[in-house]
Amino acid sequence: MKGTEGTEGEKGTGLGLILCIDFISQHNGKFRVISDYGSGSTFEFTIPHSK
Repeated sequence: MKGTEGTEGEKGTGLGLILCIDFISQHNGKFRVISDYGSGSTFEFTIPHSK
């Protein structure tokens, strides 16, 4: 698996994000990314409260 370099030189493969999105989806949650080129990204998620 080839990694990519982040905006501050950090290394990663993006696998963690894929796992998070899968977990959120399995729990009927929602995932949202707000990206501002040159400034960074904000990641938001919600998971419904169980009854």
